[in-house]
Amino acid sequence: MSDVQTTQQTTHLGRNWLLKTLLFIALLVGFGAWGLVDALYFYPKRGEMDAARRLKDHLAAAQVAGALSPTQLRIDDPAAVLTRLKAAEKEIAQRAAIENPDGRAAKVEETRLRWLESLNRMWALKPAPRLVHSEKGPPTKRYYFDMRDGEGYSVSGAAASGEPAKTRVPPGELLNLLVAASNTSNQVTPLSGFDMLFQWVFVAIGFGGGGWMLVTLARAAAKKYRWHPETQQLTFPDGRTAVPADIQDIDKSLWHKFFVVMQLKDNASYKLDLLRHQPLEEWVLAMERTAFPDRAEEAVEEAPTEAAATEPASANPQ
Repeated sequence: MSDVQTTQQTTHLGRNWLLKTLLFIALLVGFGAWGLVDALYFYPKRGEMDAARRLKDHLAAAQVAGALSPTQLRIDDPAAVLTRLKAAEKEIAQRAAIENPDGRAAKVEETRLRWLESLNRMWALKPAPRLVHSEKGPPTKRYYFDMRDGEGYSVSGAAASGEPAKTRVPPGELLNLLVAASNTSNQVTPLSGFDMLFQWVFVAIGFGGGGWMLVTLARAAAKKYRWHPETQQLTFPDGRTAVPADIQDIDKSLWHKFFVVMQLKDNASYKLDLLRHQPLEEWVLAMERTAFPDRAEEAVEEAPTEAAATEPASANPQ
């Protein structure tokens, strides 16, 4: 009994399958990380720059219309305002095309609509203050526009209490700042309505697919077959054992996909993945030669090579 135990062999993961699986995991996780960085940084940054340009246009139109005051710029419910302006978009555009007081007032509404649309596309249609400009320091100075107050404020350094020190920035001063900034910065491509959504879809696909393949890898690594060459006894992962005399048939119809089905005489059957678990293929062929000597020639026919396994690891679930 001790001799059998000392010669017991255990399967390991196939090298080619393991490397291919790790490559797919790395690609999927990298794809998800790329989408996450875009969703959390690059796309919001691009959206902020476009929204700042739209706010500049809105403040400029308000200045022309004589409406550049906090009271007239204040917005308490941006979602409701966007819905109202969107419903009247055609009528507003027609009025804004006429150069008269009413047309200038309509231009204010039209630019407000475009500004709120840009915020909505970056999932930031909220009354919270929005960053509109930054000046490199030291110290770094950031400018925000608070639509609830209808004016801006700047933040530079921190007060003694630890809270950021805020300085009020009237709409006219903020407009001049945004105009100067737009003259020295490149135009950005506005976000589309699906840009943010697609990035989170990429995150879900990348991390979800990578996680699923990682679980597949872990499950395959945990599944072990054991072999006693002296007795040709194969121990399955569930603990059951079989010798050639226990085999009713070995179905090799899926041999080209690196699978065989071992059917036992008590009607139990096991689907064996020869690509993931090595050297399981050698053991199965040895058992077949003993159980079915008449298949000796068939057993030594050209076996599939791992180079032929072009399907992704996830395409062969057990």
